Amino acid sequence: MTQAAPPPLPDAPGRGTDPAALDRLWRILRICLDVLMAGLWLFVVVRADGPVVWAWAGVFAVVYAAGRFRADEYGPGLPTWPWLAAVSLAFGGLAWATPDAAFLVFPLFFVVMHVATGWAAVALVVALTAGTMLGMAHHGVMGVGAVIGPVLGASVAIVVGVGFRLLLHEALQRERAITELVAARADVADMSRRAGELDERARLAADIHDTVAQGLSSIQLLLHSVERSLADDGGAATDAGGAAPDGTSGAGAAGKPRPDHRAFE
Repeated sequence: MTQAAPPPLPDAPGRGTDPAALDRLWRILRICLDVLMAGLWLFVVVRADGPVVWAWAGVFAVVYAAGRFRADEYGPGLPTWPWLAAVSLAFGGLAWATPDAAFLVFPLFFVVMHVATGWAAVALVVALTAGTMLGMAHHGVMGVGAVIGPVLGASVAIVVGVGFRLLLHEALQRERAITELVAARADVADMSRRAGELDERARLAADIHDTVAQGLSSIQLLLHSVERSLADDGGAATDAGGAAPDGTSGAGAAGKPRPDHRAFE
């Protein structure tokens, strides 16, 4: 009998994260960052008070767009760290030219955590935070807000970026495990099907063997019966052929003297 394939695994809604949903969220986050960066950059340009600020703002916009507009799925189109270094230098020049550059650092934190990973990304966020505070100190803008603002923004960006990376990693691991499980279940189902086919073939072979053996046994019994019948018929024919017409046996008839016909001549 063919063995049944193992039943499918029940779905577990609410457990794990769909990588496709995370990918869509990742893309939406990237678009929101670009829109926020463009809006804040325009705000800085409008408030600029000289050509130096405009020049640094232009350099920052060109370098930023060079990487973001050629971005691939999970990072800039240009090599990641050279692009991040160029963006950071352009931001540093803009922060040295105007304190309003501090408005750009918050989305820049998320951009760094978006395209980079590991402790290097965290170190770059910390460096941007320090550069922002130095730029504000250079312009004489110091206070609790000038310190708490960049530090708080950097902390939020690091927590969100690391958490999102961990969530994405967990989702990819889960998807890989599900793929391997599906492949293993397919192998088990194939092995079960083959085992069922082998069992069915063995059963058919046994049935055929039993049928043939039974037929041969019947033929052998019939042959023995025919042989016995032929032997009995042969013995009866021999006895009937050797008897005399008067009922005496052939030997007795041969022992009686024959009448002499010459006496009647």
